[in-house]
Amino acid sequence: MSDDYPSPFRAWWTLATLVALYIVSMLDRQIIALLIGQIKTSLRVSDFEVSLIYGLAFATFFCLAGLPIGWAIDRFPRRPLVFVGVIIWSIATACCGLATQYWHLAISRFAVGAGEAALSPAAYSLLADSMPKKRLGLALGIFGMGGALGTGVALALGGLILSKVPPAGIETSFGHFAPWQITFILVAIPALILAPLIFTFPEPRRRDQIAIEKPTISATLHFISARSTFFVRFFIGNGALVLCAYAFSAWAPTFLVRRYGLGMSTASQWVAACAIVAVPVGLLLLGHIADRMFANGQRDAHMKLFSVIGILFAGLGVLMAATNNFAISMIAMFLIFMASGLAPIAAALPLTTPNQFRGQVSSVYLLVTNLLGAGLGPTMTALFTDFYFKDDAMVGWSIAAVLMICGPLSSLLLFSARRPMLSAIDDASAWADQPAALSTDKDN
Repeated sequence: MSDDYPSPFRAWWTLATLVALYIVSMLDRQIIALLIGQIKTSLRVSDFEVSLIYGLAFATFFCLAGLPIGWAIDRFPRRPLVFVGVIIWSIATACCGLATQYWHLAISRFAVGAGEAALSPAAYSLLADSMPKKRLGLALGIFGMGGALGTGVALALGGLILSKVPPAGIETSFGHFAPWQITFILVAIPALILAPLIFTFPEPRRRDQIAIEKPTISATLHFISARSTFFVRFFIGNGALVLCAYAFSAWAPTFLVRRYGLGMSTASQWVAACAIVAVPVGLLLLGHIADRMFANGQRDAHMKLFSVIGILFAGLGVLMAATNNFAISMIAMFLIFMASGLAPIAAALPLTTPNQFRGQVSSVYLLVTNLLGAGLGPTMTALFTDFYFKDDAMVGWSIAAVLMICGPLSSLLLFSARRPMLSAIDDASAWADQPAALSTDKDN
């Protein structure tokens, strides 16, 4: 590793800390996937209404908070911002367990989204200043493993809690708590314990800095607009991929319950086993392939590689829904989880964006990604189930319908972003010597 970067130990410890925090963030974010049935019964709501709490309530505030947080990340030390975010989302997750009405749960999910908005853009910025470019794809792939492991931990831990808590809930001096409420409260604890780890590594020096040290939001928007051909296709194409991943993962346990008659705790263990193994394998494999392609001179490697994933999503979604064979469904689910290792595509951000804009550009990237993915993915599946099929048992085909629509769309957008990405990389490289290059649109 170059002497210009932190020591290998510091760099990898920074990555390990961020991965640990990402795991617990996904635990708090995704645990609701196991609680859909109980929440529906307790609060008397539909699949569609639960999906709004799962996705849109979280994603809306995740996105709204992301832009000002991105502005702060480009100007101020990043570690305290992450620490405050962890505390906010942990307390909000516990508040989900105190909800007795639908709107209580919605407000708590808003706050979870606002707190978690700090982690990923800060992590992208910290890792870009800690890792050389030739290792960045791998580093972001490993960081993305936190999402996979967090999803798997949420399913495994949630299933374990549900199997241990009496079905009628628990009476305490503070009142009665249903199993789903107890689950929310318990999964909020790990993040609070791990939050101080963010101060165990030093703030890395910002590199590639030039005259504009503190860009305004308008300057950032101008930067994105000048390269709109690339950024629009990249952001929306990636968002469509993430939408497919959320549309599947949010309803995968419920699919096994409704199609094969499994109990939720059993279904959660099957899905957790798939997620914990398949997504890390996919992340490492896709990150390694992207790095090799880039090192071999294919500077548009990330657009080429991930344009294939949307087609895979569509085919595997149909396979999962069409078969009545449990083993074949599980194989299809395993491969979908493997294809969901999407984090390495984020390496395109530091390759195409000068350092002083990365926090804010990352926030816009995450805004689009999460509004489309976390916000619309679970809800699109529920829309097909409640309003098109009008049958809870058809949730598998609802998942497949979303993947068949959004998967090929993402492939088209990402494949068409290859040449604009090359121009954006050239612009970013020239920016340190010629700041005026930001004003020139070289996408076309």
